[in-house]
Amino acid sequence: MLFDRISLVDAYGALQITEANEGKLAKILFHKTSYYGTKTVIRFDSLLELKTFINTSTSYQVFDPNCECATCDESIWTLLSFNVELPLRRYVSFVNNLRGLFESAEGALLNKLSVDALRAVFTSNIRLELLLNNFECVGYVQNQGKFVTPCDYIEVVKNGFYEEMFVLYKKTKNKFGLTKSSLFVDTCNDGIIETPYKWTTTTTTNAPLYSVETMFSISPTLPYTYASNVPNTPITTSNLTTGEEATHVINIIGGYPWINVNQLTYTVSGFGVVFPQHGVTLYIGDHSLNVLLISGVITVAYTHFVGTNNLVQMITITDAPAPGPTTTSTTTTSTTTTSTTTTTTEAPIVLW
Repeated sequence: MLFDRISLVDAYGALQITEANEGKLAKILFHKTSYYGTKTVIRFDSLLELKTFINTSTSYQVFDPNCECATCDESIWTLLSFNVELPLRRYVSFVNNLRGLFESAEGALLNKLSVDALRAVFTSNIRLELLLNNFECVGYVQNQGKFVTPCDYIEVVKNGFYEEMFVLYKKTKNKFGLTKSSLFVDTCNDGIIETPYKWTTTTTTNAPLYSVETMFSISPTLPYTYASNVPNTPITTSNLTTGEEATHVINIIGGYPWINVNQLTYTVSGFGVVFPQHGVTLYIGDHSLNVLLISGVITVAYTHFVGTNNLVQMITITDAPAPGPTTTSTTTTSTTTTSTTTTTTEAPIVLW
């Protein structure tokens, strides 16, 4: 009840000043604002009765802030009204007009010292409400004070709003003659018997596992074509469950840098496929084939989508047809000698 004490001690100090300037106070009325709402509490017949209540119900709590938050059932007390006893035992009531001022139906006015003191409490409560709505303080274990050495392992996590409130709380110790202190007891959690949690047991059935493999067959027909990073055995991925994917990749390098993915032909399960350009993904059922041309190297990637059985895929890659050889003939004529020379030259390699 840290917030309760801060707000009550501030109000008590202001009422002390008011009683010293105006006369004896009576019928002091507060309402409590907590997280769950606001309610009016009993009237205090005198300032002494209010002092007794503060010392009894909201005495200064002694605790270690490194081990405990000490926040429990927090509320803010706002002064609503009070009576001032005038000569001949006549009373004038002053009511909070919710703007930080107290007004009297009889038109009586309070001394400026009293007005300033009461207004300061009203301003303080506005800030206190902000702290109440935003403070955080969480301990690893509730009611830590019951442990023998709680600070040896308890960690308390706080935010800046709690730290600001705690500074205000420490200032209330022995303030305005409110000297009573007591050891903090966590009444919010005291006496709570935790019911053991009944764990439910579940039987886990292992999902069936599958494997997928891709066999890349490279069959070059021209002398300048060879493959790199192409295994002679299938590429296999195992321990896959239904819905997972596995991608198998090879890189194909030519004698010269490739300039077009269609310089090669691709056959998947006996069906030839043609790519309009590199980077296009062709879907074959739930699976896909992708051919990329990167820095003169053709990369072929085949992605399996795992269903409910093992998968095997054969991909055959060969050179595309190339132009054949050409023949040129040269004839030289002279008046004395006639000679004919014929030369056959292999056609140059054309990269598409």
